[in-house]
Amino acid sequence: MPLLSYYDVLGVPQFATQDRIRKAYLELRDEPIPRDRLVDRRLLERAYKELGTESNRKAYDEYLWSLIEEETPKEKKKKKKQELEIAESRHPSPEIPMSSASAAGDGDEEGQKGREESLLSGKGVF
Repeated sequence: MPLLSYYDVLGVPQFATQDRIRKAYLELRDEPIPRDRLVDRRLLERAYKELGTESNRKAYDEYLWSLIEEETPKEKKKKKKQELEIAESRHPSPEIPMSSASAAGDGDEEGQKGREESLLSGKGVF
């Protein structure tokens, strides 16, 4: 079920005048509400309470903007990744020197070959 703003409940755009909000509320309040309708009378009353006065409406609009400007978890993760990349580019990690045996290739060749075969066969060594 989609989330409805109080503007949606009253059926008015966000830039509607206070007079238009009041008229929409009065029209909806006086018509009978069928059981299968999404908006019930309590929600209608709450919407008019929030949007009926200029000060409450201003506070509600600020609340809506805070929801829009809030980052989703996916956006936060992407932003953090970008920040880490920037930090790493400014301060690169020191390179770790390789040992003489691994640099010269004198390591355990049979063990390496066995690991490669197990990876190719799909078994993996972990």
